[in-house]
Parts: sequence; structure tokens; C-alpha cells
Amino acid sequence: MRSAEIEGSRDAIIGMLPEDCNGGADAVDLQGEVCGVEPTGDAAFLTSNADDALIEVKAARSYRSELGATESVVFDRSRIYFFDAESGRRIR
Repeated sequence: MRSAEIEGSRDAIIGMLPEDCNGGADAVDLQGEVCGVEPTGDAAFLTSNADDALIEVKAARSYRSELGATESVVFDRSRIYFFDAESGRRIR
């Protein structure tokens, strides 16, 4: 994702785990074009291209989508992490 400015003027990188995101939800944090769906048995992983950033979401194993379709992604805000862009160390 794009760098964000937090805690003064430091650039930060936003990070989260695929299981802390939901695809196809009613509320929308971002929308992306589906560029991959990988069923793995107990789950499916959806990869979307949103504003030149690849976002991977862990979804229910029954989840399916067409390549090129637009999908919504919602983040669990309590599970978003920030990393200092220069050092790579976790800020939050």
C-alpha cells in the first residue's frame, strides 16, 4: 500500500495479514481488480490490484470471482500495523 504519514513526519508502510481482511463486504475500505483466486482447501485467497498495490485476502473456501471483476475489501482496523519506511521496524 502507499506510504502514510504518521507520528510527525515519518513515512510509514501499512501492513496486515490476509485473514484480517474481508472481500466482497458491504462496507468498503478499497476496491480492486481481481487478478487471482486460489482455492486451497480450507480457504480461498483473493488477490486484487488496488491503486497499483496487490492486496491478498483470505476468504471462505466457497469464494469465487471472475478475473478482472471489481471486488470490495474491508480491513479489520484493530489488526493494521505500521512500519517505519526507513528502518522497517514496527511502529504500531
